[in-house]
Amino acid sequence: MNIVNRFRHSRTRSSSTSACSNKTNAKRGMKKSKSYAFPGNCVKLFMGVLLAFSFLLGSPAHALTNYIFFSVNGDTASPALTQGDTLSFGANCGTGAAVFFEIWYDVNTNSVIDVTTDVLLEILSITDGSFIGEGDINPIPDGFVQTEGFILGLHPGPYIFKAEDQSDNTSVERILVNSAMSSPPNQVNGQIFVPGHPAPDSAFLSNVWIFAEPESEEESFYAALTDNSGFYEINIGSIATGDTFFLEPTNIPGFVTPSEQQVVVSGVVSNINFNYEIPADSVYGFVKDDTGAVIDRISFVDCSNQPSDSIFMFKEVLTISGRYAINFSAAELGDWSLGVFYEEFVPDYIIPYDFNFSHDTLTSFQHDIVLPTADTTIFVKVTESGAPPVNRYEIEVSSLILNAFTRSVSDTGSNNVVTLSISSKDDTTWSAWINDFSEDYSIPAGLVMDVQPTGLSPGDTAIINLIAGKLISDTVVQDPEDAPIDWSTVYVNVNDITRNFDGSTDSTGVYSIYTDTGTFNVHVNSAGYVTDPSWREVVVTADTTGGLGFTINKAHARITGTLVNVPTPLSSSDFYVSAQTDTGSAGYYASAQVDSATGTYQLYLCDGDWTIYPPGGFANLQPPAPSVLTIGEIPDTVRTVDLTYSIITGIEDGIDGELPTEFQVRQNYPNPFNPTTTISYSLPVRADVTVTVYNILGMKVRIFNEGIKSAGHHSVVWDGIDQQGNPVSSGIYFYRVE
Repeated sequence: MNIVNRFRHSRTRSSSTSACSNKTNAKRGMKKSKSYAFPGNCVKLFMGVLLAFSFLLGSPAHALTNYIFFSVNGDTASPALTQGDTLSFGANCGTGAAVFFEIWYDVNTNSVIDVTTDVLLEILSITDGSFIGEGDINPIPDGFVQTEGFILGLHPGPYIFKAEDQSDNTSVERILVNSAMSSPPNQVNGQIFVPGHPAPDSAFLSNVWIFAEPESEEESFYAALTDNSGFYEINIGSIATGDTFFLEPTNIPGFVTPSEQQVVVSGVVSNINFNYEIPADSVYGFVKDDTGAVIDRISFVDCSNQPSDSIFMFKEVLTISGRYAINFSAAELGDWSLGVFYEEFVPDYIIPYDFNFSHDTLTSFQHDIVLPTADTTIFVKVTESGAPPVNRYEIEVSSLILNAFTRSVSDTGSNNVVTLSISSKDDTTWSAWINDFSEDYSIPAGLVMDVQPTGLSPGDTAIINLIAGKLISDTVVQDPEDAPIDWSTVYVNVNDITRNFDGSTDSTGVYSIYTDTGTFNVHVNSAGYVTDPSWREVVVTADTTGGLGFTINKAHARITGTLVNVPTPLSSSDFYVSAQTDTGSAGYYASAQVDSATGTYQLYLCDGDWTIYPPGGFANLQPPAPSVLTIGEIPDTVRTVDLTYSIITGIEDGIDGELPTEFQVRQNYPNPFNPTTTISYSLPVRADVTVTVYNILGMKVRIFNEGIKSAGHHSVVWDGIDQQGNPVSSGIYFYRVE
């Protein structure tokens, strides 16, 4: 069984925002960084070793890549490796070339890669002289690439390293044998169990990887293979004694992968077992380009559960010939988001933001992930206080029209212009910013972006300038009736219409975020919780502390319902049901997107007295009055609140009894508004109508595809929610009826 998986290093579980500038949900400020089973992009390799080479000739003399070298504990004379040693590896290549490395476990010990029996651990890319990606230890292109060193705790046995030079497609392979640690001071062991496959079973129980990730984030990689009884042993050196490890098994096709387990390593820790399950549901499909062609390259598709769930869950699978399938157990059914890791596709494609779905409305369904092809470029220049930067940053640009993004890393000094590959299918709505959730290239404390460039077109050069920021700080407290929260999951976002500043709380709920001067809204976000107030406004002229506190409350009650008398499928997915316990920013707030296929919704609310607001904008239908609902502290409360619309006979929203003689757009009412406002317009003839809301920079915030409307008077209700379901900041907005 040829199983591939990746080794996770980052404990952060989050993904990119869908909006270009209104990143209200700070937790979704980053697309998940990834690596394969072997160290990869998430394992930072900092233990430098002496550059020295050991050769394996395996290609013609004129080939650019014809040998691989290893360095074990700084020694290249005898590349014999024992668990716990420090390894560095590399290859020769064309000057400045990218080299793809594959690392295989040689199951049948025949010293050649056999894709039917051997196990692929990792594919990683190193570019000669570049710090981007894995990073070459020599920053000058010199015809060699090499990783920095890391502690290796892989399963004993032979491994085949393959290097392929992307400049001429020459390749070479080399064997590295890893020996077991003698008298290991620490060990974790256990078994896997697969339904219908009792031990021994070499087809299903053997050669399954179990990975162990240290919480201390030491530069290391620990993993073991199971035998035909499903048994595994992970040997760990004394350097990690007392450290907390997260153990995770790999996927077995056709079964639900067990969740990771947490152990403290001290001596022998036994019976850390993993039980696979028969799936209760699944999502599957292909990764395709925008022509519909399958993208056949090694990549990962992942799922993470949505804010309605209190326990974070994360799944990922390898694509095979562009196809993926993710399985779920009965306990895992709920709201999820689905996406791909960007590293495998950039710069050839841009990456779509995650697809959200619920097992309540979609079961065992197909979803193809479509990546727009990158066929043009955009440029971003980074400065610090107007001068060439001394730091590197992860730059992200995204398209509001395509709902997709791409990333690259900036350089220092005069090499501070980043070229990013984008799609020409969007020629007006690109935005750029620094991804401050990057582990390796975060913005230094105290610096902030003074302006976020928006409304960019292909070929433009955007300037991102970092300046000294102003500190705002206060405390988030828990509702006293809730169980203790994991404060690492609580994120804070400070934004106005054009700028976003993100951060998180410390272990006591205190947040400290640097911003620019101006008037901002402060939001607090955590999966499965709502906050009181739903946001705060702050005028920043200098450091501001106090007066910006929040209470966070578990959203334990699931409210489901249907838009009754509303024909399905809906004309778009732009309809949201919202709920508040107070008016304005006071009290708790929640919203839920209406499923366009079924007209159903799900809201998650905490205890309190709630008003539920139905969406407007349906032709010939009058929304019902808001529903009032009281939720107690009893956990897992489930309520049904159907929203029944009445059919309007005659002319919609009649201003008078006659058909209009000209096209008109009237002033929205109320204005100012909170939480909703009505945009009214009149048509003298039948027409296909789109209503678009813009911010003051001309960026599209919300699009209502009204479809074909009859002659008469019509209206659409905007609830202050953007295209991605997030509340927009206070400010001035414009609307356009086409």
